[in-house]
Amino acid sequence: MVDRIFRFSLASWVVLAAWYMVRLDWWGLFGLTCGGAVVMINFLWLEGIIVRALQPAPGVQGWKIGLGAIARFGLFGIAIALSIFVVRFNPLSVLLGFSVLVIGIGCEVLYAVYRASRGAA
Repeated sequence: MVDRIFRFSLASWVVLAAWYMVRLDWWGLFGLTCGGAVVMINFLWLEGIIVRALQPAPGVQGWKIGLGAIARFGLFGIAIALSIFVVRFNPLSVLLGFSVLVIGIGCEVLYAVYRASRGAA
């Protein structure tokens, strides 16, 4: 399920990025990419950290979880700083970038409804 959400989010980014490329709006493309990076870093890496933290006790290695969290916050800080810089030039693109994950989750919901309706028929 998480893989499909990632793929749907990536597909929505590609569609939105193509729109900005057709318009030759490079600040918009950069803002979309930074906003998308912020939400995907939080979504995917937080999911990975939780999966590792919920492993049985002998499999948990605290330093790996801590290093992953520090790396996540470092990348998150860079992406959010770039987003704050770009929002002055094109605020809509940054908001669309933040919405990429929401679009992916929405597509996953529609896919689950479609699969449920095909199974019930």
